[in-house]
Amino acid sequence: YDFSLFVVKKDGTRTPVTTFAAPVELTLKFSGNVNTELLGIYFVGDNNTLEYVGGTVNGDQITAEVTHFSKYAALELNKSFKDVPALHWAAQAVKSLSAKQIVTGVTASEFKPDESVTRAEFTALLIRALGIKAEGQASFSDVSGDAWYAPYVAAAVSQGIVSGRSADVFAPNAAISREEMAVMVIRALEVKQGKKTSPGSSSAAFADAGTISSWAADYVNTAAELGLV
Repeated sequence: YDFSLFVVKKDGTRTPVTTFAAPVELTLKFSGNVNTELLGIYFVGDNNTLEYVGGTVNGDQITAEVTHFSKYAALELNKSFKDVPALHWAAQAVKSLSAKQIVTGVTASEFKPDESVTRAEFTALLIRALGIKAEGQASFSDVSGDAWYAPYVAAAVSQGIVSGRSADVFAPNAAISREEMAVMVIRALEVKQGKKTSPGSSSAAFADAGTISSWAADYVNTAAELGLV
């Protein structure tokens, strides 16, 4: 669908409105045999370039917020990676998150499902999942301004989702630990809900619970109680 908006004056003069001061909710109806896990609204640009906008499915409709009018389409993205076969335990999650532009492959054809995740990669994943614009500059000595992850780190730090491993060091390329991920997931959930979560009522029943760092324990317990880990 191609949307346009004009201000029409008394003399008939038409002035196009190209951007909005606040987002406008756009709802498209779809039909047919649609995999809603792979469905999204896309801005169709010049030369048919596609830019993912987002989308929440409700029945036979999908809704997203847009900041300008132009051509939009509801499309399925069925992305496959040669190293994630259909029977892989994470195949459907990888497809769904790829369609939502939350995760990407290491290359166009490879996902590397068994590789460790870095702190920068997981930070970017959460910012994309929340739909937060990646912008700003983080004040860490090891996060250069031209690094692909720099705006994601800046956005996550400003939202209180992540902090450095020290005041000056973020360690973007270090493998992220499971307890770090649990802390960041709960903080991201708090950003999404706009409020703090209640700490888990009991300690997680893990045999190695005694090795969980004190700064992460409440977050791990809460994540476990909510079924997130």
